Amino acid sequence: MYITSKAKWLKNNGYRVNIIASAKGEIYINDLKQYKDNIIEELTVIPYWFNRRKRNSIIEKVTKIIGRVDDDIIIESSNQPISVWGEIIAKRLNAKHLFFSLQEKNTFRTKDLYEYLAFKLKRGELAGIKEETFRTVFKYNWKSVPKLRAYMSNIPEDYEYELLNELKPVRYTIGMIGRLGKPFVLPVIKEINEFVSHHKDDSFNLIMIGGSSNKKNYKRIKSYCEKTDNLNLYVTGFIYPIPLQLIQIPDVFISSAGSSIISAHYNKITISIDSQDYNPIGVLGVTTQNTIYRDSDEPIMKLDDLLADVLINSKYKQEEINLKVSIFNPDYSDHIEFLNKSADTIDYYDFDFNKPKYKVGQFIINCLGSTGIKNLKRIRSKL
Repeated sequence: MYITSKAKWLKNNGYRVNIIASAKGEIYINDLKQYKDNIIEELTVIPYWFNRRKRNSIIEKVTKIIGRVDDDIIIESSNQPISVWGEIIAKRLNAKHLFFSLQEKNTFRTKDLYEYLAFKLKRGELAGIKEETFRTVFKYNWKSVPKLRAYMSNIPEDYEYELLNELKPVRYTIGMIGRLGKPFVLPVIKEINEFVSHHKDDSFNLIMIGGSSNKKNYKRIKSYCEKTDNLNLYVTGFIYPIPLQLIQIPDVFISSAGSSIISAHYNKITISIDSQDYNPIGVLGVTTQNTIYRDSDEPIMKLDDLLADVLINSKYKQEEINLKVSIFNPDYSDHIEFLNKSADTIDYYDFDFNKPKYKVGQFIINCLGSTGIKNLKRIRSKL
């Protein structure tokens, strides 16, 4: 959603934009369909695991998509594997490379990756969606990592949607927005199940607005929800744009990051979830303005208690919501200003892809081809 939003803003401000993706699947957003041929699955795998010939082949695919460019080139990457590709491709093209991490948590497996991130930080070419994004990487100076804003682009629109006619009449409806595979989802589902089981005399619908490319995520969620007789589960799958009427139905939303802003914007009581411990931060726009991490003075809450306050005790009112952030009219001028303040010299981190510890993985990937790529995480854990 962020990439769609930023691409539109850049185009409106005179930039030529190309988007290269690493995941295959159905494209739901019309603005992205023009990039349907720009998918390179190997970019999901950090370059260490490919031999030189394969790395160069992948780099050539990317540079071919970019084509001849006479102006300055800026490459932006959004997660660690792709950022390493971004760095070596930027070096090939003599381009500026910004690693703006959209990941709520970042870790590093090797000394090389830590030194690379420190190098980017020193050059002013590293940022996160929150200061805490790189807390586990830079344990002592994580607050020095700049944060930039990532706007959502899935703005709800008013149109007919079939699921609205399938919902069972219940006492309370809980909504969630976001991908089913996000780390906080299963812990929250368990907490919802616990809350519902404490209120057997009431009936509940759980509407999850989002999907997952991994069917196991849905199956896990369904198995938890089936444990409670008074809870009905509805999952939309990937959907764009979100139907406005679907936002208006739930009595409370539980979400994290930018997804939580969507429902709060429409004056829906929204519980924002901390991305570190998966517990509630608070009621967005009422007790907190945070959507990813809680402040040090914000106490850890139990979702069971907060849901009781919202639904059973009616403690919070919609008219109390005062949201200080918006999903409308995104402005990325601060991103451009950030780049303008970064190092004005051309320099790139010098990765060593030929260390012996990577050779076994390179050999396996070379032998197995695409099968090896798909199963790399399992293979790597056994090396």
